[in-house]
Amino acid sequence: MKYIILVPDGAADYPVEEYSNKTPLEVANLENIREIERRSEIGLIKTLFDDMDYGSDVANMTILGYDPKKYLTGRGALEALALDINLQRNDVAFRCNFITVQNNIIISYNADNITTEESRSLIKELNERFNHIGKFYTGIGYRNIFVTKLDVEEIKTYPPHDIVGKNIYNYLIEPRNNPKIKELNDMIIESRKVLEPHEINKHRKKRGKKPANMIWLWGQGRKPEAMSFYDKYKLKAGVAAEVIVIKGIGKLLHMEVPNIPGATGSFDTNYDNLAKYAIELLKRNDLVFIHVESPDEAGHEGDFELKVKCLEEIDRRIVGHILNKINEITDDFKLAILPDHPTPVKIRTHTGDPVPYLIYSSNKNIKNCLKFCERDARNGKFLEGLNFMRYFLKF
Repeated sequence: MKYIILVPDGAADYPVEEYSNKTPLEVANLENIREIERRSEIGLIKTLFDDMDYGSDVANMTILGYDPKKYLTGRGALEALALDINLQRNDVAFRCNFITVQNNIIISYNADNITTEESRSLIKELNERFNHIGKFYTGIGYRNIFVTKLDVEEIKTYPPHDIVGKNIYNYLIEPRNNPKIKELNDMIIESRKVLEPHEINKHRKKRGKKPANMIWLWGQGRKPEAMSFYDKYKLKAGVAAEVIVIKGIGKLLHMEVPNIPGATGSFDTNYDNLAKYAIELLKRNDLVFIHVESPDEAGHEGDFELKVKCLEEIDRRIVGHILNKINEITDDFKLAILPDHPTPVKIRTHTGDPVPYLIYSSNKNIKNCLKFCERDARNGKFLEGLNFMRYFLKF
């Protein structure tokens, strides 16, 4: 038996009046998903917790059956794992976004999707200026890491995608009266003096791109530990993912985590390579976990039509490829498709609502009339997120 889990990040949404009161999952032309949904179980699953941040780190660990309240120390620590950063005692890893600020207002949480190569040059400049405070590491695109020594346990930070349009001075790191935290906040503010005049940003402005003129620290965490996926489920597993937080989860659980060429985590990602690597992982492993970021990015941009396009690309180039190639590996497989959380285009950030799931088994003769979408899923079974993995494996 082979197992495939596909997570189109943030794909779930709310009905939008301008599109006949439908969601992107209802509007999108999903030929491959529509073909298997007639023989699949469809329902709702709750992947997030009301007393935790509505983050992809929380949701994806939940889908994999690991209680985030027990294992998650912070998103930054997972992303540090993905980059093979060896966190030491008292080290705290922050996610470090490049953002765009205008009149102290955040106008872009990702600096207009700055490239990894551009980020690398800016990271070098930041390390030269702030090496007495900590160290910056280049990640993928706007998603980078900052590591520092910190003995403060209760720290409050704000994801920049939640505060677009807000004044930065209202959302700096807390507690602000702590000397070390003050040093970090001063560094955030001073980063603008370093980044604004940089040649990278001069060239970006000439090309009509927003400048990466400030950093934003959030998602802090210390080195995490967890039981391996194999020890927990007795299955070998691999991860086909773009973004470093998902790669970090994979490495934490000792799953196989390849670097996939062209997997940018944005709208220009190489869907074909994601699908090809997923199939290759499945040849060597019992289970493959595929995570695709683009629907989430479209949700954060508030772009309904772009989100529809991303879902159609995933259906055509990933689901289609898997269904075409899986029989070369096995006739006996299970496929689950579920968003990790909603990212509604009208809200432009994550919500904690349950999301639709689909489970298909090649050896089950199911007759289903429900569509894989938010509306129909309400008429199916309801699952608690931490029960999903065991349920899926036994399905």
